[in-house]
Order: sequence, then C-alpha cells, then structure tokens
Amino acid sequence: MTETALSKFKKLGMLIALSVVSFEICAWIGFKVLDNVHEGDYNPTLGYRVSLHHAKVIKRLITGESRYIIYRRELGWAIKPYGKFRNYRANSQGLRARREYPLKPPEDAVRIACFGDSFTHGDSAGYWDTWPEVLHQSDDGLEVMNFGVGGYGVDQAFLRYQYDGTEFKPDVVLIGFMTLNFERCVSVYRPFLRPETGMPLAKPRYYIKDGQLVLQQNPMQSLADYSGLLESPDTYLPALRENDFHYENTFFDRPDHPFRTVRFLQFAWEKMRSGEPLRRGGMFNVESEAFAVNFRLLDAFAERVRSDGATPVIVLFPGKADIENVRNGRPLVYQPLKKQLVEAGRDVIDCMDVFVGDAGKHAIDELIVGHYKPLGNRFVAQHIGDGLRQRGLTIMPDRAPGVARGESGNVF
Repeated sequence: MTETALSKFKKLGMLIALSVVSFEICAWIGFKVLDNVHEGDYNPTLGYRVSLHHAKVIKRLITGESRYIIYRRELGWAIKPYGKFRNYRANSQGLRARREYPLKPPEDAVRIACFGDSFTHGDSAGYWDTWPEVLHQSDDGLEVMNFGVGGYGVDQAFLRYQYDGTEFKPDVVLIGFMTLNFERCVSVYRPFLRPETGMPLAKPRYYIKDGQLVLQQNPMQSLADYSGLLESPDTYLPALRENDFHYENTFFDRPDHPFRTVRFLQFAWEKMRSGEPLRRGGMFNVESEAFAVNFRLLDAFAERVRSDGATPVIVLFPGKADIENVRNGRPLVYQPLKKQLVEAGRDVIDCMDVFVGDAGKHAIDELIVGHYKPLGNRFVAQHIGDGLRQRGLTIMPDRAPGVARGESGNVF
C-alpha cells in the first residue's frame, strides 16, 4: 500500500470513528431528552433479565418478608392478612380495615363492598382519610368494606369479587375504575407495562375470543416459578410475554445492541410501527383491544353482581391529568367508555362531576397529587354517598328469613 493510499485509509478510519462517536453522543442526548422532557415516553423495559430492584422485591415475596403484599396465584397479588406498611393496616381478611367483618351482613346497616385499585384502597392517605372509610363514618346505616388493592386492573378486581367478595353477601357493590386501569387489563407482566413498577409480578388477564371474555390464568402458578424466573429468566419470560399487549408495544433494552445509536433508531422504528394506540384524540381508543376488554369486564362485573342479588354501581375516578384536562376545556379521556356503559344500562357515578363542581374552587394540588389527598377523598365520599342516596341504595334491605342473596357462589 502506497503512502498516499495509507494516508487516505487512516483519514477514512478517523472519519468513521468520529462519525460513530458523534452518532453515539447524539443518541445519548436524544435519550436524555426523552427521559427528562417527555417523561414516560421513553422508558426501556428489560426484555431479557430481571432488574436488581425487581429481584429484591420478588425475593421478599418468596421468603415471606413482604410486609403488605403477598403472592396469590388466582389474582396475581393481594393484601397480606394483618399486613402493615407505613400507614396501611390490613385485617385478618386481607382488607384495609381496623375491624373484622362477619360473613353475615349486619341487620341494621346496608353493606357496601368497594372493589378497585389504589384509588379505592386509598394509597397515600391515612386510614381515616380514605373515601370508603369517610363514607362509612358518614352514616351509621352504612357498613363500607374496602377490597381495593394497589395496581389492580378491573380484571383483578372482578376476580377478587368472585373469590373474596361474594361470601360477604353485600347489598351494594361499588366497582371502581381509574384511568390507568385501561392499560392494565391487557397486561400480563407488570414490568412490561411499567418498567419502574414496585410490583414486578404477573397476573391473569381476560381477552376476547369469538365475542366472549376468556380468562388466561396467571402464568406464574406458584412462588417456585418466581424462583425460576430469577434463576433462569430466558426460560420464564416467554410465558410472561404471551398475550401481553405491552410486550408488543414497548421498546426493549436488549443486550444485542450495545450501541446507543442502534437502540435509538430501533426505538424510533418501534414507535412508528406500533399498531394500536390506546388513546386517540385525547380519549380512549374505542377500536383498541383495551377498550373492548375493559367494557366487557365492567359489564360482566356488574351483571355478575346483579345475578348475586346485589346492586352494582360503577364509580369512575379521574386522575390528576384528567382533572387538569377537563378544567382546561380538553376532552375527558374515559368519556367514550362512560358513554358505552350508560348506553348498556349500567349505573355510573362519575367523580369528575365533583372535581369540576363542588371541589372546583380548590386547586388541583389540594385535592390530588398521585392519589387523592384527604380533601379529595372527602369530596369523593360525599359525591358517592349522595349518588347512593339519590338511588335509594342507603335504605335498609329486607333481611327477613328466607330472602336469598348472593347464593351463586364462586364461579371458579
């Protein structure tokens, strides 16, 4: 090779190296922008291993060291009997409560059972400030039971009702729905949905086949499976990916792409090709699988409650962004779902009404941060209580001998 050719080769090599470094720097900056400016838009999921933080959480569950949440095969997870964590306390039945509940309903009060996620459980609020407890304390003629569990979708709440709720024979069942439930119902392994989750567990999920709801059982059938996941993720992750909507629509941080440039281009490509957005025009996408599954679940939940002899009421809980949007004249994200439920004849109480009504004079941060603050919970409890009274659901039912209620039992 001549000296001139060697010089050109070196220059070409330097140019390539400089280009690679420049692209890597640009990709690094791009990821920083996505992380800091568009929070939540870019958050790569580990598709090939379990993070160290998640491994610690799972190990605590396996060893029984978890203080408030336990593994339950048929639900994914549940509240630990007598569990304690910060200001959370559970009774022996795994409910957030300072009292025990006999299976037989009280003869002098309407028994109301509340099902849902952290907005029903009352995350971030002290026990006396949760809306179920505020509702309970507001009327001596009401007994309000809190079956809420953090991180639940409507699917898990429905299953919890069937496994845990029917035996208490409630008079009224409040079916809670919060905006984030929309995406949870098409999730199997929570880290695929929320890589930063503190609940790195799997769950059962429903899907629709031939127009019918079909239950896919929890792929993690025992705690031994979680031990296997930690020891051999490549063996267990395929089962967790199956039928998980978010696995197909999430950017994964893979070990076979060491260059940031490649990963950034892959992220951009996967974002462009993701086929089914969950939202469209600022509202739930009515053509999405998530919309169909959520509507069918809420409808089936209400129908099951009615067949058990109780009265179902679906309660819609807006999040902070929802309240901000509506107060600023933007669409209500769950309006299409609410409309379809009402058209199907389901009874709905929308708590957005109170946040733009009686609570409208209060700043949003006085009412809610991540979850409802004490003031927000009081407004919600009052709104729900008023709705129940308007429907005549706070009037004592007939408990005469021979009146059968909730006789259908567990379907599983």
